[in-house]
Amino acid sequence: MITSPDPFMHLRRCLVALVATPSLIVGSWASATPPADEVAPEAPAAGDRVVLMLPLEVEGELSEQDRRDLVTQMQAGFEHTRIVLTDSAPPTCSDDACLRAFGREMNADYVISTQISAGDRDYQVQMRALSVHGERPATRAKIDCPVCGIAEVSDQLAAKARVMRDWVLADSEAIELRIEGSPSSAIVSVDQQQVGTLPFSGHLGAGEHEVTVSAPNYISKTVPLRALSGSSVELVIDLEPEPIGGPRVDRAWRLPVAGTAIGLGVAALVTGATFLALDGRPIGSRCNDPANLDADGDCEFIYTSLPAGVGLTVGGAVLAGVGVGLLVVELKQRRTGDTAARVQFGVGLDRASLRVDF
Repeated sequence: MITSPDPFMHLRRCLVALVATPSLIVGSWASATPPADEVAPEAPAAGDRVVLMLPLEVEGELSEQDRRDLVTQMQAGFEHTRIVLTDSAPPTCSDDACLRAFGREMNADYVISTQISAGDRDYQVQMRALSVHGERPATRAKIDCPVCGIAEVSDQLAAKARVMRDWVLADSEAIELRIEGSPSSAIVSVDQQQVGTLPFSGHLGAGEHEVTVSAPNYISKTVPLRALSGSSVELVIDLEPEPIGGPRVDRAWRLPVAGTAIGLGVAALVTGATFLALDGRPIGSRCNDPANLDADGDCEFIYTSLPAGVGLTVGGAVLAGVGVGLLVVELKQRRTGDTAARVQFGVGLDRASLRVDF
């Protein structure tokens, strides 16, 4: 049997379509609009520094709660209206070149990495701030906290974070560093990273650094350096050749040996002088008894300390002389040794300069 189509079926389908269309439109608009609590972060304003704080690298035992507290203190130390803090999963590398690339990938200007060594209430912390722009060495801050509680470490870490924050804010201009000296082509390292050879000219960030110059067959020199933003630093470092026959002999033994020799020598001199003074004198009052006197009136109970007195006096004089000689040599070498330096400081209209000759 063939049935005729329902004349109202088409009308019902049109009504259903009209009712469903607004719902689809509203649903599509709602799905395309992000919730109020998922608003996209604002882009950093011009002049702001984006600081990427990497997760803590911990060696030893440190609870998760202590780790969170330390991170919170670091974040509080970096808070500033011109700093935008971000974080991320740890990168797969640790060298500066890779960290710079990672920081640029995360749209950061600086990468902060922190290593903590914890063991039996002894903590060592090293924080590094690395600019992703250029090739300047990282600025470092260290904490050595023996027999400390985690609260003390947290306070010191917050203070170091504030120092790093100030460095980031002041790092608008790189420090110009020039190093001259001898021998030519000696290796220049900044913060234990090789950066070039003598004569050296480059830049580094403001803060505390260590400059080391080394060369084969020469005695290396390490110079601590505190660079201030807007300044230039010029160092003159001349290395001394190693003594013929091997490296320089350690002179640390001279002072204790000199002191011991002088002390023993003086004691021997005093004792020897006492023995010399006693020689030939009667022992106690026994010589007052006539029975102890011989036919010539000499007493047999007297001191015969002349040989001992002479020996102690001569030996003491020799020991004291050796000690004084060692002391004079040590003091003379210290005056003319590695620590001698000549400093020149200059101030210009727009920057300060420092020159140190070592």
